[in-house]
Amino acid sequence: MQAIEDLQYRESRQVAVIQAWAMILGDKMAFRAAEEAELVERYGSRILVKIAEALALSTGTTVVTNLTNEKDNLTGNVRGELNTFLAKIGGGF
Repeated sequence: MQAIEDLQYRESRQVAVIQAWAMILGDKMAFRAAEEAELVERYGSRILVKIAEALALSTGTTVVTNLTNEKDNLTGNVRGELNTFLAKIGGGF
């Protein structure tokens, strides 16, 4: 049980660092840099939501706006997951 808690703690720290990094890079670079660093492959599409949350805090935009602006730049399963997420939180279901 301790090993699972350690993994969860380590991952939450890593996500916090990624969010700070996204805030520094800004909305023009954060998603592309995340793609180049293969963060989606490592953390799944939820990391895109975490990046959008960080950008919302730093730029004053909403998470939905950040994700909507970015979805056209994504491909494959990630784009599909993001479209589903946006539809769910936007009342599309």
